[in-house]
This record gives sequence, C-alpha cells and structure tokens, in this order.
Amino acid sequence: STCGELNQYCCSIGDQCNDASMECMDNICVESIFIESTEYFPTSTSYKFDGTSHRGLHYDHPSTIAIMVVILFVILFNIICCVVKRRKIKMIEDYEYDEHCKRQRENLKSHENSQDDEMDIDGNR
Repeated sequence: STCGELNQYCCSIGDQCNDASMECMDNICVESIFIESTEYFPTSTSYKFDGTSHRGLHYDHPSTIAIMVVILFVILFNIICCVVKRRKIKMIEDYEYDEHCKRQRENLKSHENSQDDEMDIDGNR
C-alpha cells in the first residue's frame, strides 16, 4: 500500500504527502486550496488548513455575538415601546378632544333649547 499519494493515507505520523500541492486532511492526502507563496505573502507563515479558517464568526466570538444580539433586542424593544406609548397618547388625546367637542355640542344645543323655551314662555315666537 502506498502513502502520500492523492486520496491515499498520509505518510509518517499522518501529516505528510508526496507533493507540495497536496495537504493532509483527516489523514488523507488531498489537493491544497491554500497558497504557500512568499511572493504575495512576505511572512514565513504557512497558510495550510488549521481548522479555524473556515469556521464562522459565531464559533470564534460567541460572547461578542451574544452581547450584540442582546443589545439589538434591547434597542428594538425600546423602539417598539416608544411607538406603542405614542400611539396610546395620541388615542387618549383624540378621545379627549372628541369628548370635548361632544360636550360643546351638547352645551350649545341645551343653550339653544333654553333660549327657545324662554321665547315660548314669553310668547314671542
């Protein structure tokens, strides 16, 4: 059985492949998708798959994400409360205005009726 070839088990302790364009993933040699060139990256850092480069943000910073979600929830909750409060105040003001107008109409009618009654009593109608 051969080792270090494409789609074969990795050689040695499980981390070597026969070609530089391959890398050992899950103890199998596969074609590398990462660049190992100093021409574009002047540092000597190897850009091999280390298990963290494809993970999402929620794996690397769960507490930060949780705090952001809580803050967003609090902000949205406050906005909704303000909108509801304003609508309630407007409804109360509208109701009070309608009641005020209704009382004014009733007072005007009763005043007109009392004037009509006074005319009837005097007989000047």
